[in-house]
Amino acid sequence: MKEVVFYYDVVCPFAYMASRLIEGVASRNGAKILWKPVLLGGLYKGTQAPQGAAGSAYDSMSAAKIKILADDLKRSKLHYGIEGTAPSEHPIKTLNPMRLLAAAAHANQDVCVPLTHKLFAAYWVQNKDVRESSVLQESASSVGWQVDIDEMIGGLGKEKLLQNTQEALDRGSFGVPSFWVNNELFFGVDHLHFVERALGNKSAAPPRFHPTPTEPRKSKLTIYHDFSSPWSYIGSTQIPKLLTEVHPVSVEVEWVPISVGALFKMIGTPVVPMRTLSEAKREYGNKDLQDWAKYRGIQFQFTSHFPFRSILPLRVTLANPDDRLRQTMYEAGWRYDRDIGDPKVLSSVLTEAGFDGEALIAATQDQQIKDQLRKNTDRAFATGLCGVPSYQVNDGSVLWGQDRLNVVADLLCGWEDHLKPSNHSKL
Repeated sequence: MKEVVFYYDVVCPFAYMASRLIEGVASRNGAKILWKPVLLGGLYKGTQAPQGAAGSAYDSMSAAKIKILADDLKRSKLHYGIEGTAPSEHPIKTLNPMRLLAAAAHANQDVCVPLTHKLFAAYWVQNKDVRESSVLQESASSVGWQVDIDEMIGGLGKEKLLQNTQEALDRGSFGVPSFWVNNELFFGVDHLHFVERALGNKSAAPPRFHPTPTEPRKSKLTIYHDFSSPWSYIGSTQIPKLLTEVHPVSVEVEWVPISVGALFKMIGTPVVPMRTLSEAKREYGNKDLQDWAKYRGIQFQFTSHFPFRSILPLRVTLANPDDRLRQTMYEAGWRYDRDIGDPKVLSSVLTEAGFDGEALIAATQDQQIKDQLRKNTDRAFATGLCGVPSYQVNDGSVLWGQDRLNVVADLLCGWEDHLKPSNHSKL
């Protein structure tokens, strides 16, 4: 029977979402779920994450990124209809509840599953302190597991939680939720369509929740991008398909080239974030790029010139915002491994594509072009961006990442984003 291993810790809101969705994935594909409780802090320690074993992933993030991820979590819950609020105290150390779950998983998966749901709900819906022995005992008893919880936590649970966490580390995991299918790791609730495809459903895709309108309507899509980002490249290839999918919506597309390196400096993020990641997270990031390129059906190779200087191509696209010109430069950098930050190379790329390469390179020296790039980057900062590609529909909330184009499509088709402006989040 097909099997998916689900690694989780009740402290993570994204793992909570995954716990509500993974059973549907398994059921649709005739697969068995092996529930494997792990200690998130143990994964952080084992991968030498910058926040440390006792920290939160948010500790090493800029305020802009924290807000966008918090909004994304709320939006995802709205999409899926999953209830839940921020606990009054978060994050907490979940060593005891995870040891109890690890013991339950080893003793009887039929006990582990309802107990997992019980503890996730206790923390994320009912605002209970799942560290308390009384909460753990009541939860275990409510699912018919009559045990001495202290004995389980101090004995079998301690042993099995260590084993589960080490197994996840050995398989490349650096956080939760993580999934192991066919000897392949997938990370994040937003990667469940990859899990489903690995289980055999080759039509699985990021979910859409709002229907395409039957009558014409107008929408505006703003795309912030930088040629230095492979994710921007992947996202850029999907815009024609997106516009076709949302027909008869008539979409005004505004491309806003920005210097993401300058933006990173403004928000307090390392200029090359990839270099600050743990080895496990960096390796998974490389795999994730390849997974998405394959899924999107595009040719991609990570440039040997990384990080290449993107100021020149950014200015070129300001001098001439032609769609084909933009994609010519993206493909040169991320498909054909050409150093588009080099003036001679870029001039050749443009000339070969039928453009006046020399004239376009010369145009980048115009002060108005230089000023416009600065203004665009300042606009991105003021709008609250944390990276590229980022999107706005009808000047609404910022959506970060090409993996949110399904949400972009829903918004273009009329789905109302009910998020309220927020500057802080404990999630």
